Amino acid sequence: MKKKTTIDDLAGMIKIGFDSVDEKFKLADNRFDSVEAKINAMQIDVIDLKKQLSDISCRP
Repeated sequence: MKKKTTIDDLAGMIKIGFDSVDEKFKLADNRFDSVEAKINAMQIDVIDLKKQLSDISCRP
């Protein structure tokens, strides 16, 4: 005999699905934060390199 699915059963299934998606978004956010930090560090390095190259090209 088939078990009848109640509204509460369906609500629980949906909650599990949303919880799973929420966890995946948290992981993605952490990855983006990491990438953003690396890009910021690279921008600082590029600025420093530009300054060094500018100093070299200004020498007689």
